Parts: sequence; C-alpha cells; structure tokens
Amino acid sequence: MYRSMLYLHVKPGQADAAIEWYKEARVLEKAVEAVGCVSTEIYKLPDEPDTLFVTAYWKNFEDYQRWVDHPLRKELAPGVNALLDETHEFNEKSKGLLLESGHAAPII
Repeated sequence: MYRSMLYLHVKPGQADAAIEWYKEARVLEKAVEAVGCVSTEIYKLPDEPDTLFVTAYWKNFEDYQRWVDHPLRKELAPGVNALLDETHEFNEKSKGLLLESGHAAPII
C-alpha cells in the first residue's frame, strides 16, 4: 500500500474556499473513480491556516502514477491555481511525497 501526501499553500484566507472548490469539482472523488485511489482526504492545518494537506491511499505505485499522468489533473490545475499562493502553483510536474507502507494495522 502507498500513501501520497501533498501540501497546498493557498492565498491568505482561502483555505475554506479551496476546500469548497475541491468539493464542487469533485477532485477527490475523481481520483478514486479514475485510477484506483483507495481513499483520499483533504485537511486544514490548525497551526497553518493557509496550508492544506491532501493524503491518498493507493494499492500500488502504478495507480498513483496513473493519477499523476491523468489528463484530469491537467484540467483541474487552473481551478486550484486560482486559490494557491503564486509561489506554489500546481502544474503537471507537481507531485506529492509518496510513501510505501512497511507495516500497518487495520483501521477500526
């Protein structure tokens, strides 16, 4: 199992708007539907109000890479970029940190 993690640095005061955009654009749902993402979530960071954190679980590296290469990501980039800090814009080369699980316990 793999987990991807991505920080999104939004414009000041735009965290809630960015989450709302993610919901309206169905970004997380599209990742699950399009390429085999097991689950994904977006978080607000209490100590960093202008930073969001996106995580996703993938069965294998190939599923994650399919998402990275998927045309949907390119289509969604302008919408997310409208909310991101200019120094952290999203593009086709943007990737999160990918971790391979060495051991896990089931979620209860």
